[in-house]
Amino acid sequence: MDQTENKQSFDKKFILINIIFLIFFSINYSQEIKQIEIISAGSFDRNEALYPDGNILKKDRDVNVHLRHEDLDIYSNTSIFFQKENSVISYGKVKLIQGDTLQLFCDSLNYDGKTKQMFAFGKVRLINSGMTLETNKLKLDRIIDEAYFFNGGKIIDKESTISSINGKYLIDKNKYEFERNVKVLNDSRIIESKKMHYYIESEKSYFFDETIITGDDYKINCDAGFYDPIELIGIFNKNAIIESNEKRKLFIADKILELKPKTIGIYSLAMKSNSDNYRESAIIDVIKILRKNINEILIYEPMIKSEEFLNCRVVSN
Repeated sequence: MDQTENKQSFDKKFILINIIFLIFFSINYSQEIKQIEIISAGSFDRNEALYPDGNILKKDRDVNVHLRHEDLDIYSNTSIFFQKENSVISYGKVKLIQGDTLQLFCDSLNYDGKTKQMFAFGKVRLINSGMTLETNKLKLDRIIDEAYFFNGGKIIDKESTISSINGKYLIDKNKYEFERNVKVLNDSRIIESKKMHYYIESEKSYFFDETIITGDDYKINCDAGFYDPIELIGIFNKNAIIESNEKRKLFIADKILELKPKTIGIYSLAMKSNSDNYRESAIIDVIKILRKNINEILIYEPMIKSEEFLNCRVVSN
């Protein structure tokens, strides 16, 4: 057999293999894609001029529009269902339920049953595992279980509120990836960052750009790091600056002691004029440090009615 016959034989085998592969792929592909089902609707209509191949489904007094695709249920006042395209446009009190935990509410929705991708618009709320994501536009990819917002979003859970311009929610990992103007607010701290990853269940945060963490008595600046608020563990490994009130208090006390004074006078403990919050004043800790080294400390504080406070003499003028 010469080279020409060999080539012809090879080409025939190659074409046959390609045909078998395409047939197998087509069968497999058609088996994987499931059609969106109409479960219920108050009325059915068509308008070929506005919606070619579109079935207009509307609710009535007793029946909502209800569509289903695999484990996803879509409820709305009105839906335009395109059977050939296997897609739907829904609007009016749209509600989605996926599985046992994920719910989505919005004003309008575009869903493609082939790609399993959807875009939600309006007042969007995604609820999952005790967490709520609020935004005005959301993309949700059901194949990779990820949701994206691009024009500002806010995450609310039992401990914190987190906002940013761009964000991605990895549903399976219960993890958020935030970018641009990231801000975390809760009772014990404020975190501001350009880029941050956040795990909802553990509350752990990972920083990848300029970040400021502010607590009741500390402030941390860094460009990269990790923070665990439950275990109170932080690793800040790039341009980190840690400031705390305790360091400031020790610094002030050391500077006073360097002068070797015999008597020290403290003028007013109250943090605000005409306030009685002098017992919460930061200077009290400084007084306690100085008391170990200075024999006489005088305090002028009109709100103190006793003659002594912290073993220091209170004076009235």
